[in-house]
Amino acid sequence: MKLEKLETGLIRGRHDMPVSSYIFDKVEDMFDYAEIRKHIEDFINAEVGVKYAEDGIVYTSRGLKHLVVYITGLTAVACELVDVCNAMGVPLTLMHYDRDTGNYRPQVLSTVESVWY
Repeated sequence: MKLEKLETGLIRGRHDMPVSSYIFDKVEDMFDYAEIRKHIEDFINAEVGVKYAEDGIVYTSRGLKHLVVYITGLTAVACELVDVCNAMGVPLTLMHYDRDTGNYRPQVLSTVESVWY
């Protein structure tokens, strides 16, 4: 199954990125994991879309888009993003800046096949 891709940056203003939308405009406290997680969940529900279903006793969710995120260096925020995407069944690719080439390089963490089992 091929999903539409949603490309976005993690945090606005930290680096130049080839996107116009961001998950965060800024992060006030990088150690407030609960607030970071809630903000990411809200973003995914609003922008990615998630289909929720109950299959017997298992409650599952599936992202309706493949999320491609340009990473900005705040590891705690990136870790929450990965965890939320895994929990919500959202296919995720992280884009990392390559200083040697001046381009971004993808790290595919999950695909439709890996999260929709």
